[in-house]
Amino acid sequence: MSLLTRTPFEERFPSLQDQVNRLFGNLLGEHLVGRSTATGGWIPAMDAVETPESFVVNVELPGVDPKQVDISVTGETLEIRGKREIESPKDDSHWYHLERSSGTFRRSVALPAPVDAGRVEANASNGLLTIRLPKRAEVMPKRIDVKVK
Repeated sequence: MSLLTRTPFEERFPSLQDQVNRLFGNLLGEHLVGRSTATGGWIPAMDAVETPESFVVNVELPGVDPKQVDISVTGETLEIRGKREIESPKDDSHWYHLERSSGTFRRSVALPAPVDAGRVEANASNGLLTIRLPKRAEVMPKRIDVKVK
């Protein structure tokens, strides 16, 4: 006997908490990061930092095969797309509780300065995708020495 059961009412209608989260997320313009979207996808959590030489973007992609991730840079926009699949229970098993989200995802980041697309590097380790985007030479700060005569 399962301790976590859902009534037919709960299966057909989202919980009040889910509805409130969706309402305030939409009103405030916030994404429900890490949660399923209305289109059946999900939104992975992401951080971006700027260093003097580059931008570094970290995306949490637990359970995602790095081969299922597509990264592109167009102008000053970084786009990350991919898919996470969760295996269905085998044989006569069935889900009685499922919180992990699955499906396709797409994240776009407007970069504050042009990057050298030919030198972009991406590495995945332990469910974390790290993308290093070197800035173009013309936008990097240049130190100018003052000459004394």
